[in-house]
Amino acid sequence: MTSLLRCAVWAGLAAATCGAQPSAELLARLDRFARTFHGIKAAMRTTNHVAGINEDEVQSGTIVLRRDSQSKFRMLISVTGENASTVVLREQIAEIYHPKLNEIQEWDIRQFKDIAQQLFQLGFGVAGSQLAKDYNLTTVRREAVNGENTTYVELAPKSAEVLKRLSKVELWISEKTDCAIRQKLYFPDGGYRLVEYSDLLVNPFIEASAFDLPKGAKRVRVN
Repeated sequence: MTSLLRCAVWAGLAAATCGAQPSAELLARLDRFARTFHGIKAAMRTTNHVAGINEDEVQSGTIVLRRDSQSKFRMLISVTGENASTVVLREQIAEIYHPKLNEIQEWDIRQFKDIAQQLFQLGFGVAGSQLAKDYNLTTVRREAVNGENTTYVELAPKSAEVLKRLSKVELWISEKTDCAIRQKLYFPDGGYRLVEYSDLLVNPFIEASAFDLPKGAKRVRVN
């Protein structure tokens, strides 16, 4: 009986060791990848969970992200379906195009620039050193997602300002591409945003015109 218990304990420890991944290993891997990263294209499926009414809104679309430097990036998210829209994020401006209205809303996001850059690039070319600077890595382990090997990491924001808007983040980083194939952002009100990526292309050629919105659309300055 004692021998059986010892074998069971040993087997459990071995399984835990195989599933775990030291945070230092992950951070070093992301540091190496960040030096060569300049963009992605992917399909995406987003589930927005609204707290209180316990309701989910599911959207499908695509994402294009181009990083011009460590501090500059452009992102375009196109949502399809009945409430189709396109969001373009630049350094200081967010533009939201509503095709039904043929209208582009312009938002000045300068006061949220640092937070926006931190959140929207999570899992896509962020250096491990930067990730460790902005977050506490509370859990790191290997986990399979739809048959793909990933590194699961749970992040707790260090910034008090970010914590006002974000409680924690879960990332599933592909061991094949070093990019996130799933993100889950938890908000202080109890809601969350789950994003799942597929058909991911790393470092494709992305023209600057990929972020252009229709020139004939009416522009409205919101703030």
